[in-house]
Amino acid sequence: MTDNSWFTDLPQYYQGLGRKAGLDRIGMNRRNFMKGAGTAAAIGAGAGMLPKKANAANSMGYMCWEGYNAPVMVDPFEAANDVSMNIDVIIDDPSSFGKLIAGGHREVDVITLDAPWIQRMGPAGLCEFLDIADYQETYDGFYSQFAHPFEPLMYKGQITGLPNRWGNIGIMMNEAFEDPDDWPDFTAAFEPRNKDKIAMMDFGDYPILILAQHIGINPYVPLDQGEINEVRMVLRKCFEQSRLLVGDLTLLQKGLVDGSIVTGFGCGNYCTSGARYAGHRTVRSLVPQPLENGFKRGAIWLEATAIVREPNNPQAAENWVKWCQTEFVCRVISLGEVTSDPTPNAAIEATYTADERDILEMDEIWDWWDKSMFQIMLPNVDELLAIFQEELARST
Repeated sequence: MTDNSWFTDLPQYYQGLGRKAGLDRIGMNRRNFMKGAGTAAAIGAGAGMLPKKANAANSMGYMCWEGYNAPVMVDPFEAANDVSMNIDVIIDDPSSFGKLIAGGHREVDVITLDAPWIQRMGPAGLCEFLDIADYQETYDGFYSQFAHPFEPLMYKGQITGLPNRWGNIGIMMNEAFEDPDDWPDFTAAFEPRNKDKIAMMDFGDYPILILAQHIGINPYVPLDQGEINEVRMVLRKCFEQSRLLVGDLTLLQKGLVDGSIVTGFGCGNYCTSGARYAGHRTVRSLVPQPLENGFKRGAIWLEATAIVREPNNPQAAENWVKWCQTEFVCRVISLGEVTSDPTPNAAIEATYTADERDILEMDEIWDWWDKSMFQIMLPNVDELLAIFQEELARST
């Protein structure tokens, strides 16, 4: 019997893509995988995917978040490796993962996604596992919190990818308008004085997980119906209190800066750091205080980079993963105008100026870590996302 555990572990939407591709009926040996992927490619073309391009030995496909495509890090890599990078800047993790399982893996050599999706590339047969012997020096340069074996990026004892930028999902606020002492958690967001001053982030499961944690529910374990109903009720209250649904970081940053938004659910330093980079140092991201029983109500997000299975340019792919861990690149990706975030590379902390440390809130990052759960895929993500949409429609 074929083991489809990798497939059934995916959210329903992505299982749908896999079924259409025939990937629910085949094993994960390369021959069958490519056979199923050929079916997926045909389906994907009908859904608007780009047709397959010839992959020359001196080209490399890269799918990534904004920041990893910076010319200052791409140009020298291309020159040093005699390679031309075809870069696809993504806007969310799920659709990018969906592209891979629907045949897009044939066009991509390397990918940078959030950690839960990189980890899932292991059971999905979508990544080249990394040999610790080739990356031990990299791990030795990490903060101890990211030391090998770093379980959030492991699958059955194998490394699916290496960590890059990270940060908190917490309370975004502007100290010019709000007193941090009034925000030990998100309770103030539901007060009448803040009606229509709350933003709900259109970031998939991010606002759901932080709201669940706010009411003391752990979203990273299977939930019973009572807990799911509680999450629905807190989502309903939040939508009643919210001013708008936001998918544009710059819009949220502007609202925090001018005081029209007091906080938002579903983001953290990934948003506030851009405002801090622009000089608005009263904009901060705080992690909620744990409950009296020790239950943590913050969350840690992490981006990571993986080599897609059987890359067209394996040497360039491996070189890029290592390049992304160099001190030079870690500085580039950690200090951007849109977002500025810490990296696992411990050595670069000594290179930050006092001003750069302030942008990154370096004195706070381990407090974020200690008060937070690490973001993984939510077992009830499909049901919770459906509830999110139902409550959004109810509020409009």
